[in-house]
Amino acid sequence: MASAAESILEPTSFRHSSIAKKAVVALTGLVLSIWTLLHAVGVFGVFAGPEVMNHYAELLRGTGFLWVMRLGLALAVLAHAGLALVLTRGARRARTLGYRREPSATSARAGRWMRSSGALLAGWLVYHVAHMYGPAHHAYVPGDVHHNLVTGLASPVVAATYLVASLLLVVHLHHGLVSTLSTLGASARLRQQAAPLARGFLGLVALLLIAPPLAALMGYWR
Repeated sequence: MASAAESILEPTSFRHSSIAKKAVVALTGLVLSIWTLLHAVGVFGVFAGPEVMNHYAELLRGTGFLWVMRLGLALAVLAHAGLALVLTRGARRARTLGYRREPSATSARAGRWMRSSGALLAGWLVYHVAHMYGPAHHAYVPGDVHHNLVTGLASPVVAATYLVASLLLVVHLHHGLVSTLSTLGASARLRQQAAPLARGFLGLVALLLIAPPLAALMGYWR
């Protein structure tokens, strides 16, 4: 990992180092995983009622921390998705030129899954932002986060898309976390020890994200 770290710090080496790019993809994936948990906790706050949820949202806006989070998230998403695309194109070129061996069937399937699920999640993220911030929302009220979430999930079709997207995100995170420690050079023993923590983390994220759309489908806010 020393060579990867040096490659990340050295711009010229970074451009030519697939190891460094993979390390950045892994690190930004971890950042996005942590942000997903924080976001899921905030979304779960819908069950605490409008006063609590809206006060929390106003606190984030008032301190300016919301824009810091948005900027950091945007940078992490761009780096994560952009470098993943660069690595995919590089791998395809290498296979075409015959410089590298074909990947195993398992790793090839995992790679295809991460690329396809990532593309689907990126598309859904665009819809999610448009839906929760006005343009695609049928009853948007500026500043009323609780109202916007509850009314936004009132449609069974919309709630179902949120449910499916949440499950897709959790599975995507699972594959990403499994490969991240390996990419960062962790030993097999450390990866084995970290597995229960990863499962617990993913279980918590799944519970927090799935609960609101599932509650909406069951008529909780009617």
